[in-house]
Amino acid sequence: MLADKLERDAVKDTARGRPKLASELAGASTAIKAAAAHINTAWRICEPYMPTAGQSSK
Repeated sequence: MLADKLERDAVKDTARGRPKLASELAGASTAIKAAAAHINTAWRICEPYMPTAGQSSK
């Protein structure tokens, strides 16, 4: 998952003495996780109204 990769990279960059880069990567990881949570919530809201396989969307 991209968010996990960014989080791992942030830890590595912290260890390498790159605090600014690490902070940005950690922030990006957090934002991606938040976006995924919002998308999942939106899907749960929409799911009951979505057509199932074989049904028309009309």
